[in-house]
Amino acid sequence: MNKEKYLAELSKKLRRLPRQEYMSAMAYYRAYKKVNEPVRSVKKGFSVLWMVILGIFAVPIAFPLALALLAILGSAVVVVCCVWLCGFFLAFAAIAGGIVLAVCGAMVTSAHPATGVANMGLGILIVGIASGGKVGLQITENGIRTSEDIQESRETTELLDSVRKLSLNVEGMYVEVSEGDTFALTLRCREDEYEVEKKQEDDSLQITIKQKEQPEAYVSVLDFDDASETSGIYLTVPKDCKLEALEILSDSEEINLEKVCTAELEIVNGSGCIRCEKVCAEEAVLQCSDGDIYGVKMQGNSLVTITESANVSFDDIEYKTWTAKAEEGRLSGSRITIQNIDIQSEDGEVNLEELDTEDTSIVTGTGTVFLSLYDERENYHLKCYTKYGTIYAYGEDVMEDGSTAEYEQNPNAGKTIEVRSREGEINLASENMER
Repeated sequence: MNKEKYLAELSKKLRRLPRQEYMSAMAYYRAYKKVNEPVRSVKKGFSVLWMVILGIFAVPIAFPLALALLAILGSAVVVVCCVWLCGFFLAFAAIAGGIVLAVCGAMVTSAHPATGVANMGLGILIVGIASGGKVGLQITENGIRTSEDIQESRETTELLDSVRKLSLNVEGMYVEVSEGDTFALTLRCREDEYEVEKKQEDDSLQITIKQKEQPEAYVSVLDFDDASETSGIYLTVPKDCKLEALEILSDSEEINLEKVCTAELEIVNGSGCIRCEKVCAEEAVLQCSDGDIYGVKMQGNSLVTITESANVSFDDIEYKTWTAKAEEGRLSGSRITIQNIDIQSEDGEVNLEELDTEDTSIVTGTGTVFLSLYDERENYHLKCYTKYGTIYAYGEDVMEDGSTAEYEQNPNAGKTIEVRSREGEINLASENMER
């Protein structure tokens, strides 16, 4: 309520008083209201004036600073645009130069085959790098195709009927068999590079994937963008399903098995790796030429590994028998529980730790043999032979290097460890000893 409304309301209330008293009361309240009116602060007015004066004096400094800041921001935008344009024109020039180089190489191929092919390859390389993998060429006897025609991979998934026997024959493609909710097959590949054939009879399924033959004038494209999308076959098997037989044949790519149970397992690979994790296979055969074999938490009845120049590594496996044949490469493992072991290695190393076995025979050529035995020393019938090597038994040097001799202890023990080496160190230790 302001001053006027307050006095008007007060006048209505005091009209019943005698006139003299009414006039005195009204005069008093008017004087009271006048005395209590807020007085304008001199200090506040001075502050406002001071701010105005400072603003006037600051204009010559703030305005140039604002212009300088805008100029810096504008320069940064111009620099970014120039860099982008330079990169664009540089890539365009490189692509154009690469195309010209490839065409010139194709033109001189008949006269100078080596020079022509080298120039075509270099030109395609420049085009691929300059375009970030977005542009590529595939030269065939039927013409030239761009990367837009050949780079896209197609992924298809289909549900399968229940099977007990599975055979995969794959060329140049990653293979993965793992646990899933249902039988499902997923293929990720380029239709112009692979042929897929499926044949199912009763509870048997056979899948064959072959690479298509390319024309004679084929020049491979550098496919940077699609490098992370591995062409492969992915098969899932229900958790409660135990296969009767699983066979996988491959030439070069990796084979990966995880949480699979089968009565018979046979994997043959060329230069690719074989990985098995949490696999239950009563009869398992793993064969590899140049790739490595890895096994973690495997169990079953019989295990056979056949390698040429590959390494074999196991961790936490349990089998009744293990037969290993290796030309060269390293055989290693830890937490090995196998009753009977038969290892034949030409030039590779054998390193088995936490070995729990009843009968083990190891024959090597030039590799070192180290065994960390799980049971006590007196429970093993130890037989070691080397022609040009050294034998260590539980930290003791029992034979000097360069002499031929045999070492035997505890012939009446129930467990047998026999190691024969042409040349190389033989080292026997218990689980709690350091190597």
